[in-house]
Amino acid sequence: MPTYFIFVSWRYFARSYDLLNEPCHVHAQKDVQKLCKFWVFADGTVELADKKGITKRELSAVETVLKSEINTIKIAYESYCRANSIPINYKIKPTIR
Repeated sequence: MPTYFIFVSWRYFARSYDLLNEPCHVHAQKDVQKLCKFWVFADGTVELADKKGITKRELSAVETVLKSEINTIKIAYESYCRANSIPINYKIKPTIR
């Protein structure tokens, strides 16, 4: 999948081969050294999945951008899945008993 968008030197994207095996998520990358991945839930919330070389301040900024652009991301994700016959699959929150 191509880039969702670029904001302040950070590229927000997903890899198409990941979408075949994993729920909806977004990678954010700045340079080669700074990378993080967030799961996306159907309700529009996000959760950190992984990070590499990124500070807490950068992580917070990335998460803020994701939350403000979540509708753009979800629309692009669902459109890509439909166009490529990939089931739409959002991360599911664990149920509390």
